[in-house]
Amino acid sequence: MILKEFNYYLKKGTTLEEIQGSLIKKVNRWCDPFTGCVAHVFDTVLLKHWIVASDNVVGLYKLDKNILLFNDFQMIYDRLDKIEEALPKDDVKEDITDRLDKVEENLGNIQNELNEKKDELSHQEKLKEKLEQEISELDKKIEEAKARGEDTTELERQKAEKEKELANVIQNITNITNEITNLEQTINNLLGQKDSIEKELEEHKPKEMAEKEYVDKRDDYILGQLEALIPKDPNRDSKKEEIENTDNSISSKEEELANKEKEIDSQKELAKSLSDEIARLKEEIRRAKERGEDTSSLEQELVSKEQELANTNSNISNLEKEKDEIKKELANLKGLKEELEKELDAIKPPEMVTIATNQTITGSKTFSNTTTFNGAITSKGTNTFSGANTFTGNNTFNTGQVTFNNKAPISNVAPTNSNHLTTKSYVDNSTGADKVVFMNIADNSNEAEALKGKISTKQVFYEWLRYGTHYDSTFPGVGEVNSPKALEEIKSFTYDSNGDYILSNINSYSWIYFLNPTPVDSFLLEIDCTSDNNKDDDYFLINLASIVENGEHFRLDARRKLQNATPAAAWEICYMWGKKHTNNGSATTYINVVLASKNTYVRDTTREPYRPNGWSEGVWKLKAKRTGKKFEAWTGFMNQGYDNNTYMSWTLPATKPSNIPDKPWEMLQRMCNSKALMGIGNNSQNGKFKIVNQTNVIDMKIYDLSTNTVLTKNPTTGVWSSSVMGNNIFPNNTLVSSKLNNKLYYCTNGTLKLLISGAGALMS
Repeated sequence: MILKEFNYYLKKGTTLEEIQGSLIKKVNRWCDPFTGCVAHVFDTVLLKHWIVASDNVVGLYKLDKNILLFNDFQMIYDRLDKIEEALPKDDVKEDITDRLDKVEENLGNIQNELNEKKDELSHQEKLKEKLEQEISELDKKIEEAKARGEDTTELERQKAEKEKELANVIQNITNITNEITNLEQTINNLLGQKDSIEKELEEHKPKEMAEKEYVDKRDDYILGQLEALIPKDPNRDSKKEEIENTDNSISSKEEELANKEKEIDSQKELAKSLSDEIARLKEEIRRAKERGEDTSSLEQELVSKEQELANTNSNISNLEKEKDEIKKELANLKGLKEELEKELDAIKPPEMVTIATNQTITGSKTFSNTTTFNGAITSKGTNTFSGANTFTGNNTFNTGQVTFNNKAPISNVAPTNSNHLTTKSYVDNSTGADKVVFMNIADNSNEAEALKGKISTKQVFYEWLRYGTHYDSTFPGVGEVNSPKALEEIKSFTYDSNGDYILSNINSYSWIYFLNPTPVDSFLLEIDCTSDNNKDDDYFLINLASIVENGEHFRLDARRKLQNATPAAAWEICYMWGKKHTNNGSATTYINVVLASKNTYVRDTTREPYRPNGWSEGVWKLKAKRTGKKFEAWTGFMNQGYDNNTYMSWTLPATKPSNIPDKPWEMLQRMCNSKALMGIGNNSQNGKFKIVNQTNVIDMKIYDLSTNTVLTKNPTTGVWSSSVMGNNIFPNNTLVSSKLNNKLYYCTNGTLKLLISGAGALMS
């Protein structure tokens, strides 16, 4: 977990409500699932300060959950937007690219449709073969019955029904074959269009300059702007360069040490082999002497082997000495690095200013260097404090607009050194483990009861991350996570406390996901899926693993689809991503691959007939399990338990499959080889779902500090049990926040110390 600290200073006359929309928009733009923060909002007119800690900020839509803004670099991001707007545009190239994107999207959609049609054709051909076999058996029975003089009316009726059914299947095969031919022709036409557009793109030159020159100049311009915004400190920069060079020397020396150890191991293996050979020769010489045979050649070979062993042992001794010398050099380098880091910490920025007397700052002033104000400061003008400023007096910021462009001291009354400096020091200096941990913490029985009411599917609705991706070229942001269209559709979901269901209230264009913000590498999850009144039959899914990165959602799903009119049911493990990626250097037109499926089984209408009213006809169960790199899934049919014949499993292979593009394969390995986000989702239907059983998905423990007990909910029965809270429950030297009300604690020596009394509930 990466932790960032943000400060936001309200302008004069501005309220939190007025900046809510833009504030959360900025946060959602720049944060990601693995970045947490401690945020500070200062009102320099009313002298109020809010602090909010969160382990994740994307997808939150209520200000009472998080108040966040980037600190020093926000001006850089704002300026980059303006820089991009000012850059020369190549309208012709953008038009060509847009047309190419649309053709590739159509290709992907039609290819998916073609694959489904081929699956259905295979199913119908198997059904045809089965019916022909049954008709053949009936013909045989009729012939035998006639030979015995028996009535064959019933057999003739059964044969007629089978022949009628066979005729329908044959017609289906004809229709599907024609559809496949048409789809293949369409794909060929689109491939021709794609080749033509790609050739057009290759031949096109930007209006202003050649493409490479354009990109280089743009990048140089942006980097120049960034460099201009970063204050220079030659002394610190020089020391940092020394540290970097020392780090490189350490890496080289560590590699040299590793190679030396490998060389020693190799020599030791050789010495052991020689020792074994010498023992064998001595035994052979002894036996030869007992038989009275000449042993001179064996003894000569023995002398040679003993000399070789002596040389090898000498080599080992010399190599060990070289290894010890390398270790000494490595220790010296590490010691040097520590000294250099101490020297870096001791370097103070140049031109430090100390103001010891009481000051009134009335004009438009800028304090750009490190300034210490020891007296009482009254700020009355439009003043900017952009250095690492310290305010130790009784200071007043009550008129004018005051802007702090650097980190200000933390306080709950005004920006002065105060009791939260301990927290700030911890946040600034901590490394390694998560700095903010969210837990179900209660200070009293009322809070414990309130938490009990929230540990259910409701927790998914109010606490989990939400992501959406659409692939419809009608709307901007195709393949991008949380595009404007996806965000609009995400907000349509509601929670039903009576049935503990999360409801999708629109027939969405987007694939929408609720993802657990806590990454896991093992879990079990069971959900019930249904609908109140929708006749649609599109997807419900359990997300097995996810990575959201660079505006793209890579996700591995177990997904279920019904069939309300045509054979299109689905039950498959599918890997999906957002954008088109290259595969071994070649462009691709698809955005998903099916890794395992039981589509034919769930499409068989003898097991489940068509459902013209879709998900609203009943309840279907979905179950998924992850154990490291292995993923398993089960489903069933309407209002029934799990059918073992629907079982699917998939395990990450050791080598890259040929049909997975390069970037998606890299992401798939990452999510399968380590902990990843997981969750629940749906696409293109007004349905609802709820969790009915789970392991390692929802935190079902409440820590009641007032009674020193741990309350644990049984996921199956819903019954709560109580146990005494033991030692080492809370992570030491860590910020711990209550999921109920954002109370912020600091854990030291196993004890929680309350820092902040709360900044708004996470769930309503």
